[in-house]
Formats: sequence, C-alpha cells, structure tokens
Amino acid sequence: MNELSTVAPGMQKEIEPNRRGQSHSLFRRKLILAVMIGDSFFGIWSIICAGLAVLWYVVETTTGGIWLGTIAALQLIPTAAGAFLAGPVSARMGSRRLMVYSRGMATVALAIQMMLLALDMLPMAALAVLVFITSCAVGPAIAADTARFPEFTRFARIALSKFNAINNSLMFCASVLAYLISGWLVSRFGIVAALIAALAASTICLILLYAFFPKDNKAYRARLRRARNLSLLKDSLRFLTSSAHLTPVLYTTIALTALGVSIKEVIVPYIVENASYNAQALAWVFVISNLSGAIGALTYSRFDKHMNGPAVLRGSLLIFGACGLALAWSPTFAMCIVLAIITGVTYGGILSYANTQVQLHAPANLRAGMIGVAAGMELSLAPPFAFLIGAGMTWFGLVPTLLASSVLIGCAALVLPIIAGRISAKISIGEIPAK
Repeated sequence: MNELSTVAPGMQKEIEPNRRGQSHSLFRRKLILAVMIGDSFFGIWSIICAGLAVLWYVVETTTGGIWLGTIAALQLIPTAAGAFLAGPVSARMGSRRLMVYSRGMATVALAIQMMLLALDMLPMAALAVLVFITSCAVGPAIAADTARFPEFTRFARIALSKFNAINNSLMFCASVLAYLISGWLVSRFGIVAALIAALAASTICLILLYAFFPKDNKAYRARLRRARNLSLLKDSLRFLTSSAHLTPVLYTTIALTALGVSIKEVIVPYIVENASYNAQALAWVFVISNLSGAIGALTYSRFDKHMNGPAVLRGSLLIFGACGLALAWSPTFAMCIVLAIITGVTYGGILSYANTQVQLHAPANLRAGMIGVAAGMELSLAPPFAFLIGAGMTWFGLVPTLLASSVLIGCAALVLPIIAGRISAKISIGEIPAK
C-alpha cells in the first residue's frame, strides 16, 4: 500500500524540480532532517517543563480550580487555532520565518516568566497572558516543522514512514524524560529551575533553526500559497461535518478530549497537591498516562480489523464517564494512577482509530487540510470545558463538578451518534471530487 501523502495539493510538481536543482550534498540534506528532529525534541521538552512548572505554581498559590481552568484554556485555545491556521500562515510567511519568529517569541515569553517568578513579581493575570503568548508561539512552529517532513525526506532519500517512526519515538522519549526531570526539578529546586530548563530547550530550538534550517524557495512558497488557502480548510470542514461515517468519530473524540484534558490539566493537579504530594508525583501520573496511551495505540493497530466501530465509540464514552464517577467517589492519588492507565489506553486507541479513519476516508485533494481541521476540532471544546470544570470546582466543589461532567459524557454515548447522523443528513453535500 502506498503511503498516505501529507503534501499539500499542488506541491508535488514543485518537489521534483527542487530535488533536481538541489545543490546540497546528501549529508547536508540529512543534517536538515536532524535539525527538524532536534527542533521537535527540544520543543516538546520546553513545552512540558514550562507546563508542569506553571501547573504547580498555580495549584500552590491559588485555591479552588478557576485559575487552573483558565490557564488550561489559554494554553489550549492557540493549539486548536494553530491546527486550523498554521498552513495558511506558513504559506504567507514561509515556514523558516514562521518557525524562527515563533520560537523567538516563545523564548522571550519564557524568559519573562522565569525572571518575574524569580523576583516574586508575577501576578496570576500576567502569568495567564504569558502562557497564552507562549502557546500562540509554539503551535505554529510545530505545525510548520511537520509540514516540511515530506519534502526533506525525499531530498534525503529517506522513507517518510521511517522518518515519522523515528521522530515519533523520539518525541515520546522526550515527553517522558521531560515530565520526570521537570517534576524532579520543581520538587528539589523549585519552579524557577524547571522554567530555566524550558528556556534552555527553547533557546536550543531557536539556534538550530536560525543557523541550519534552509530558507524557503520562492517558487515553493508561491505554489504552497496557492495550494494551502482558506478554501481548502472550508472544504475540509464541510466534508468532515457531512460525512455519515466520520462525523460520529469526530464528535466522540471531541467529547473524550474535552473531559480527558480537563481531568489531566485541572482536576489531577488539584487532587495531587491537596493530598500533600509533590510535583514529581504529578509528573509520574502524566508519564503513566502517556505510556498507557502508547499501549492503547499499539493495541488498536493490532486488533483494528476485529473492532466494531460504533460499539468502540460508545464504549469509550461510557468508560470515560465511569472513570469520572470513580474519581468523584474516591478523589485520591491512587485513584488518579489507576484512572490514568484506563483513560490513557482508551484515549490512545480511540485517537489512533479516529486519525486512521480521517486519513482513509479523506479525498486526495482534501487530505492535507482535513488532518489539520480534524486535529483542531478534536480540541475545540477542551478550552471552554476546562474553564467550566475549574469554575465549577471553585463554586460547587470537586465532587459535584466531577459528577455533573461524568454524567454529561456518559449521556453523550447515547446521544452523540444520533446527533451526528442528523447533522450529516441535514448538510450533506455528497462526495467532494478528488482532483
């Protein structure tokens, strides 16, 4: 089976002339790939170290959960928007310029956070603004980096699937190491130490991109500008929301992501801190969740041919609802560990299922846009849900908020497939012909 192309429509003709006119040696081409992997590795490191430091600072300095929900929402809004808009923005600015500017802005924002925290002069509102700026900067850099994989793997004569496997493995290792080391730094030396590690990683990304990443070819930019425009995103959105097969999958992942992110970013830190555990314990919960997600993805890939799609979707929503009820019944650190395993395996498998379905059912001319739009839609309800969970914890308490949100997600197991089918029937536009 041929690999699914992630190259934007209209770019294929541009790649071959670039390759024939490429003056760099094969070593230089592979060096560029190494730089891209390094940018992804240290970028993930920076995000996780800064994220854990901010989470722990918020739970230590505030009561209730409203600030936890606010910070989580401000981190997620740019991530969701970036998935929609990174393509067109990259086409206008050029991927190298976007990546360098984004990393530079993130580095400056992290430096300001670190200095103000070290001086004990960082009010919570200012921290929220800096977190939002950092998130706005990081998302486009990652998207622009990933968008150039198909082009540079061809130049370097490396299979895209092999390169993605290497890159994804390194990203997983980076996330596990970053969680463990940042948790140890916060517990042993304080929040500023983790922010210093995040700042160092972001600075390395900036140096790598500025010194080694090649400038965009003008012809490449011109073709990318025509290929990746807002009409592609609009057609992708119309197809996703009108497909009788993809709409239930998409809405299920939206619901799971909303509750899963809220539990991970708002509820778990609150429980861990109130149980008098340190930041390293919180890091272990995140590591276990990531490991479980990887196991879930591998399990899906092994048994996907034997799975009943609709039953799997409804079952995953019921599992998440039951996990929320269990956490409301026993909001302890031990329960957080158990539920991190269960929800991690469930979400990892469902996310792999959803991504595979989008790739398999996307028309060739929409595939590049649909992958980004689907990723953005999966996160679309997470920011408001995280904020509402945090506000509910402050106003009503942890247990009532968990009960309400869990029942809501459980009801979605029965309602969402029906709603998805009705929406598809109302706005069906038929198959968008592949060009």
